[in-house]
Amino acid sequence: MNLRIAFRHMDHSDSIEAYVKKELEEKVYKFLQHEDDQATIDVVLDAARIHHHHKVEIRLNSKHYHLIASNEGADLYEQIVIVVKLLVQEIKKQKERNLDKRNHPQLKKDKFEDGLLDDEEIAE
Repeated sequence: MNLRIAFRHMDHSDSIEAYVKKELEEKVYKFLQHEDDQATIDVVLDAARIHHHHKVEIRLNSKHYHLIASNEGADLYEQIVIVVKLLVQEIKKQKERNLDKRNHPQLKKDKFEDGLLDDEEIAE
């Protein structure tokens, strides 16, 4: 698992980096532990220079996932939590879609072999 954290318009902070790693380990890594290839997670932490307004973006790239989650707000730590939750939701949705795509054709094939469906129903 490759993790890259970029700090834009702000100084590098070990405490923020540790917090991001902790959040990702607790919530995201469990979904990626069965990945065949190496997954890459890019975290971009962007602070506005004038106002206390922060943007957090997480990009996940692996064999099965190509997802981006981002959010903006006043508290950086709160935005990290929100974006990690958004990423977990997207991973769950993508996993569900992948399972549906894999299982759906097999169900039709099994019903056809059992004589429950005819050729016209499968064409639909």
